[in-house]
Order: sequence, then C-alpha cells, then structure tokens
Amino acid sequence: MVLYKRKLVEPEPPSTKVSSLDTEVWVIPQTNEYFLKYEEYIDRLDFYKRKSFSCELTGQTDLTYFQALLCEQTEAESLLQQFPDPLKEPILRRAQFSTATKLEHLADEIFSSLKSDFFPGETVIVRSEDQRIRAFVREKAKFNAITLPDGQVKPAYSLFRVQTVDYPQSEMAVDDSQLTRDRKTFTKALLRAFLRQTLIRGPWPEAPWMVKSQYAQQYRIDQNVPPHLLKNFPSDIKEQYYQNDSEPGAKSNQSSNNPALLASGATSSAATPDASGNAGAGAATTNGKRGPKSSLDTQIRAKILEDLVLPYDHQSAERKMPIKLGDLFSSVEERRAHTGLLLETWVFLNVYGEPLLLDSFTFDDFVDAIRLTDEDVDCPLLDEIHCSLLSAIVGPKKQEILVTLPPEPDDGVSSDEESDDEANGEQERDESEDVKKEDVKEEDEDDNVKKEDEEEEGEEEEDAEEEEEEEQAEDVKKDEDQKEDDEESDDDDGPKTSHAAEFVKYQNVDWTERLRKRMFKDGGWQQILIGVLDMVSYVEEWSETCQQALESLASLERNVTLSSARTGYYEMPFTLRLRVLDILCKLIHSSSLVRSYIDRCIEDSTRVRKEKTERQREIRSLQDTIRACEEEKKTYFPNGYPIPDGDENKTESTPEKTKTSSSEASRKLKIEAEKELASKNPDFQKIYKTWKESTEKFDEEVAAIKLLDLELQRLDCQRLRMLGKDRYHNRYWWFELNGMRVGEDKENEDNDDDQESGEEGVSTGYAMGRLWIQGPSDEDARVYLQFDPTMDQDKIIVKTSEGDWASGETGNILVTSSGEVKADLKPYERKKLEERQGFLACMDDWGYYDQEDEIENLLEWLGRGGKRELKLSKEIKAIKERLFFSMKSRREDLEADRAHCEAEIDEQIKEEFSDDEQENGDNDVKMSETPSANGKANGTNEDVEEDEDSDEVSAMPRRRRGRPRKDNSQQPPAKKRKSSLSPEQKAARKEARREELRKEMESRVPDRVVSWVNSLAIAQLGHSLYDTQKKRGPKRGQQKK
Repeated sequence: MVLYKRKLVEPEPPSTKVSSLDTEVWVIPQTNEYFLKYEEYIDRLDFYKRKSFSCELTGQTDLTYFQALLCEQTEAESLLQQFPDPLKEPILRRAQFSTATKLEHLADEIFSSLKSDFFPGETVIVRSEDQRIRAFVREKAKFNAITLPDGQVKPAYSLFRVQTVDYPQSEMAVDDSQLTRDRKTFTKALLRAFLRQTLIRGPWPEAPWMVKSQYAQQYRIDQNVPPHLLKNFPSDIKEQYYQNDSEPGAKSNQSSNNPALLASGATSSAATPDASGNAGAGAATTNGKRGPKSSLDTQIRAKILEDLVLPYDHQSAERKMPIKLGDLFSSVEERRAHTGLLLETWVFLNVYGEPLLLDSFTFDDFVDAIRLTDEDVDCPLLDEIHCSLLSAIVGPKKQEILVTLPPEPDDGVSSDEESDDEANGEQERDESEDVKKEDVKEEDEDDNVKKEDEEEEGEEEEDAEEEEEEEQAEDVKKDEDQKEDDEESDDDDGPKTSHAAEFVKYQNVDWTERLRKRMFKDGGWQQILIGVLDMVSYVEEWSETCQQALESLASLERNVTLSSARTGYYEMPFTLRLRVLDILCKLIHSSSLVRSYIDRCIEDSTRVRKEKTERQREIRSLQDTIRACEEEKKTYFPNGYPIPDGDENKTESTPEKTKTSSSEASRKLKIEAEKELASKNPDFQKIYKTWKESTEKFDEEVAAIKLLDLELQRLDCQRLRMLGKDRYHNRYWWFELNGMRVGEDKENEDNDDDQESGEEGVSTGYAMGRLWIQGPSDEDARVYLQFDPTMDQDKIIVKTSEGDWASGETGNILVTSSGEVKADLKPYERKKLEERQGFLACMDDWGYYDQEDEIENLLEWLGRGGKRELKLSKEIKAIKERLFFSMKSRREDLEADRAHCEAEIDEQIKEEFSDDEQENGDNDVKMSETPSANGKANGTNEDVEEDEDSDEVSAMPRRRRGRPRKDNSQQPPAKKRKSSLSPEQKAARKEARREELRKEMESRVPDRVVSWVNSLAIAQLGHSLYDTQKKRGPKRGQQKK
C-alpha cells in the first residue's frame, strides 16, 4: 500500500452519491474517486501530486502518489511471480493465526523454520562433494525423533528424492543437511514483502495474523479462528464464529438454565473488549492498565449476552401480552399464505402512490374495500387501485407494454420433430403466413386507430355516443351467437375454461387499445384485467392464479359483456383478488415508472441531506453564539437571577407539576429581569438582542430539520426497514417508518367540512396503526431455536390438570404452576411458553399490537438486556411517540365508525317501535311507512344531534359522510298492529332487533371506504382515474332514453 507519513492512504469516499447517470463528475482513474465539485477534485489531485509518498514494498520515498502506486503494483506483481510457488502454501499455513506482535518477527520465525525444510516442486541446491548442483525436489519423507536403547535421542530428519536440472534422467536421495536455497530466490526481505502482500490483521489488541480471503480460498486454508483466540475478539465477531458451530442452539440452551454455566459465561465475556479495542465492561483499568475485575460491573456484562443465554423468567412470560393474529382469514393455512401478500400489496400501493397517482389510504380501508362483494355499492377505492395499476402497464399515447414481462419458458423440441424436416418446414411456412396475415390485420387496426384519433380531436363526444351504441348492439348480438362461438372453439382448441379469448379482443378492439384510451368505467377495467392476466398466464408462478381469476372474470356461464366481467370480479373470493393484485404490483415494480420515481427520490434525498447538513452546521454556530451570550449575561447579574416565591406553587398537587411550574416561573423572572436591564444598559442591550435573535433562529432551524427528517422518511422508498429482532428472532415492522405519505397534524382531521373532504381528500393522521411482528425465518428457526416449522405446535407444550407445563414429546414437567423451572427448556419450548396462542412458527406467521399498553408491556418484556432486544427496544422507543399517535388515531377512527353505526341503529329502532310507544291501547290497525325510508328522506342528522349520543357522532372525522342504502329505501311499507306485549317483552324485541341490525352493519362496507376520494389524481388530472374515460354518465343516460 502507498504510505503517507508512515500511514496508509485510503481513497476518500464521495461526499454525496450520484443520483443520475447524467450528472457531471470529475474522476481520478487511479483511485476510482469521483467528485461532484471541481474544487474538491483539484484539491485532492494536488494532494496526490506532492512528492511526500513512499512505496511500502520497496521502501522508496519522495514519490508522488501515482508514482508510489505504480511502484507498488509493479512490485507486487513481480513479487508474486518471483516468489517460489511451492513455498506459498506452506508459508501461508504457518502464518495463519500467528500471534506475532510484528510482521518482521513473523518473517524471522518463518525464515528460520524453513532453513532446513523443503517442499516438493521447489528448486534447491544440493551440496555433494564440494559441488553445488541445482535440482528439483520430487518427493519428501519425514522421520520422527527416535530414542536409542542407550538413552540417546536421534533427532528427526527428512529424506528427499531430487532430480537434477541439467541432467533430468539423474536422480539422487539426500537429507535436509545437504540442501539449501538460492539466496536470490528466497530472502528475508522477499519473505516480508510476500507476507505484507498476503496477510491482514484486525485493529483490536492481540489480533492474530490472517491470510487474505482470496489467497485462503486459492490454497484452501481454513479461515475459522481457533476458540482460544476468540477471547480477545470483539463480541459481535465472536458471536458470528459461535453461530457457525454445528449446534449453536444447543450451546445457548445449555447455558440458559444452568446458574453455574451462566456465571462462567458472564465471567468469560467480561474480558471481551469492544469493537474499538477497549477493555470489556468487566475489566477495570488503572492509569491505562488492566486492573482487578469489579463485581459492580456484573449487571453491565449481562447486557452484552446473547438473548437466549439469559435464563427463562416465567413471571415475565405470564405478564407478557399475547400477540394478536387477527381474524381476516378462516384457517391457519390461508392466513399464512395471504397475510404477507396483503401487507406487501398495501405497502407497495402507498409507497409508490405518487407515480401511480393514487392517494394514500389506511390498511383498514384497503381490507374493507378488497373484501367488498356487493356490486351495487360503488367503491372508489377499489376502482382507483386497479385503474392506477393498469394505467402503469400501457401509456396513454402509444399502444405498447411499458412493463418488463418475465421471460417465456423454452419449449423443448422432441426427437420426432427433429427427424421430420418436411413437417417443420411446412409448419414454419404456415406460421410465417399467419404472421403476415396478423401483421396486415394489425396495420389495418393501426390505421383505424389513427383515423379514430383524428376524428376524436374534433368530435370526441359524438364518437363516445356512437361507440356506446355500437357496444350495446354488439352485446345483444353476442348474446345470441354465444353458444355457436363456444361450440366452434371447443371443436378447434379443445375444452374451454373461460371466455378470456373473447374478452381480450372485445368488440374487435384489443385490451391494450382500451387501456390506452383509459376505458375503465362500467366493467371496463375488469375487461382490461382479463387481458393482462391472459398475457402473463404463461408464467409458471402465476399460472394457477391467472387460471382461477379468468374462470371467474370470464366465466363460461355468463355472456361476454362488460357487465358480466364486473359481476365476475365481485364473485371472486377475497384471497384470489389479493393474489391478482400481487401479480400487478410485481409487474409494475420493475417498470420504468417505479424506477424513475426511485431515482428521483434518491436525487431529492441527496439534496435534502445536504440542506440538513448545512442547517446542522448553522445550529452548531448558533449554539456557540447563545452559549457565549449566556456567559456574558451572567456577568451583569453577579448575585444571580431572581428566584420565584414558594407561594406561587402551592396550588400544584403533584411534585412533577410543582417542579415544572417552578422552572417556568424562574424562566419568566429571568426574561423579565433581562428585559428590564436591556432597557437601561446599552451594552447589555446589544448582548440581549444578539441572544434573542440567535435563539429565534435556532428554533427555526430545529423546526426546519424536523420537516427535513419527515421528508427524508417519505423519500426513503427503496426498501422497508425492519426495527429489529427479539430473543426468538421474531422480526418487528412498523410500516409507517419510511416511504409513507402520512399526515402528522391531527388538527387537519377536524377543521374542514365534509364538502372539502370530498374534493381534496383527508389525511387521517395514520396509515397502519399497528406494530407488526413476523415469525423467524426457516434458517433462524432451525439453527437458533432447534425448531422444525412442520412440527405440531399444539404438542410442543401441554398444560396438565394441576396447572403445570409439560413437554408434549416426553411428558416431563418443565415449569410448575408456581413458575419454577424444573428442566432445561429448549429454545422453541421457551418461545411457545411465552407466546402461547400467538405462537409465530415461521416467516409466514404474522401478528400485531394495536394498543399503547401492549407496546409498554412489550418494552418492559424487552428490557432484560439481550443483544438483539436492546437494539430493538431502542428502535421502538425512538418511534414510540409517533407509533402511539398512529394507534390513537386509528382507534378514534374506528370508534367514530361504531358510534355512527349505533346512531343509525338507534334511529331505526326508534322509528320501528314508535307506534308501540305512542298508541298505548289503541285497537285499530295502522299503516306506517318504512322507518328507514323516512329517516333517509327527512335526514337523520338533526335527530342524531338531539340524541344522547350526539357527542360521539359529532366527533367523527370529517370524511365520514352518510350514504343512502338502496335496500332500505325500497322496502314496502310495513303493517304494525296494536302491541299487547309487556314492557319486558318489548325490551327483548328491541334488543333482538338491535342485534340483527348490528349484524347487517358488520356485513356492509363502512361509509369511510365509499367516501374515499383520490385527491392526488384529481389535483393533477382534474378527475379520478376511473373517470378518465371520455364518455360520461349524462351522455349514457340520454342514450338509454
């Protein structure tokens, strides 16, 4: 390596990363350094051109960096060629893990040991009868030392069979005393240079010498550090080598419940230095030297232990709140197969919503929308999600696919086809003719498309009306000829499973052309979805999902119309819709739309970080100014600042409030005293003015940095960031951590009216409102937990009739009902005991926490001091405030939903049972209108405001808007007779009716979902993605008339 003042010269890392390939940079080719600023490039180049560098291998000095680098490279290449190949491997094996303090000492040791040791293939000099003969070592035989009968010891020696260089036919047998090496080919200097080129050493004390990885792999040298050398390694590196053991989980388990082993483990880890090379926590130091161990540091040592080494605490396990698994799916298999897909899809749509022109939405809204089965309910969220994804596949200008399709599988050619040349030739000719015909058709279609585009420029609305009339006429014609088409296709291609082929070319217009024109309305995007799924059905991974979706969307039981495609989508099960969305997201993830957005975010992140760095520099300068002003102000108050009277704080009830009030009072008195002095003393006025301006500027910079941090969080869209792992290698995710566009100000939810929310959209203040927990990977479960995910989870731990916990395999009592541990627990048994019903066995298992007290309980459970859990606890505490706000916002949102539903139920109950309360003995039969119709016609908002629950309803977020229900408004009038029931029977009837209405409310989509608005698309396009199609509703109504 090149040296500068006896120190290695490392290339300087770039100050900022290049965000675009078009960015102009200045490069130093010899070091691969690049600079965005010409001044930085010139300064670095000027440094390299100084004659202050030296070559480490040759020792030459007074060189420029480039001269020294060239000398180093030339010497290293020459060295490797010059150094004897037969000596390289044995020398490196002797040097591996050597603890010599200096490289010169190591070279001396190896050189001395090789004086009388030679290796096959090596060129040596044989001394025979005062002659020096050059020869090759062919074979080598070593003989151990022998003790003779008289007690003398015959030392060990070696015999060699050598072949002379000048006379290859001549061979001789010699011992090691007759051999020597040529001084030109093997010297100490050459050996030192070779060792310096091939060895490295860690930066910690007493680190052994190790062969560089490329040479170790070349000569198959073991790189696993011996255990006796691990004592001085940093703890994280030691953990890595322990984890490479064949049964790492057994080691952890062995020490987890054995107090003696635990104590010994704590003692041995006490001397472990940290990564900086300092002594471990258990090693006291005196004047820079290691002193006696202190017993006070035992607690500190325990914090650096492996999590599973810490003993099992049954009381802590009993206090731990269970992980919630949710009830979205009906079976464990279904939950494992689709929970990850559900989360991935929602994250993708929210992170890349900006390029997709899709406004953000909560996870609960997404689940409610994708589970909707009533096609009579218009769900803008469901429409906009699919329209945004489909719009990214084909652009609005050209009829071409914008996404990269997976490669098609290679079709193998059979031996019969290879032997039949004539058949292949005829087939190729037929295919070429078909291609030509298709090309002619495509050209005709392209001409028609161009003509249509020219006509649309002048008469867009007339074309839309004509197009709609043609569609209706052809729908009727298709209904009549559908059976004939099916029979013909069955005869030609075999049994059909769907009408996908007819939908792809619906009304002789390809689905890509419909997508280009954004014809999404009234079943349009469902028909386009059929075309996309048919296009990617060849992908083996997606073929089954595509087949099932096409059988539903383009069912043989329905006619080939847009409305039938729309009906088919709403008949698809929730899980199948989810898998279809996953296919669309994977197609778009590799598209130029997403890639360009990521590049733009990287570029913006660089700009934001640069601005943040400048503001941080300004903050440090302001801090120095404020600190200097504070010191100067103290000189004007030699007796100190005024102290508030104690009577002012007597009204406060708690010590915390008293302390806060006291500090606030002291601060106010200090400011008043400074203001008064500044009005009288001109010199102090200057200091006070500088301090005040600096303080105000400091607050502005701090607030600006907070906004920049939020912006960096939004721009960080490349990958999700995991919070960490717990003791059982469960992974913790907070999906609002990065890449999300989530409102931070809760006041935005309540200040505007419903009309504004319908036009501009509303930020709910949260996106997920949950902390998700993912189970361990298969490798982590197998290596660390000794667990096979295929095991029966219910038989891991069994609770006996006495309340004890026993092993499901052996039946032995593991933990008594009082919490006493009776036997060593395997890691997965501990995991089962602590997680119980929320047991996460593999990566496909997901659970969550959605309450603040659950997070507090989790932090308490994590506070035992294991390595992973310390890091995880730190990460959760860093986002704790934002996480709590998200959970609280979600809870308030759902409570407002429930309050709104209860208000509707109360109103309907009041209307239905109003006659019973008013008549009181009247025997006449009366007719009454349906209560729900009256309520909807007259408007229930005023009645709800008079109800005793009006406070809860008014607290509902501003995007909650009532939506009339068709079924309720169209019910026939109901007859009500005189009530001859007792008050108890009336109350029972009311309660039964209330429960019935509650079940109906649960099955319907919430109003918050149907009132969602894609404000991002409206702001940029002037309309939603679903309404992009030129033909509008009024035109369609006029045609029907």
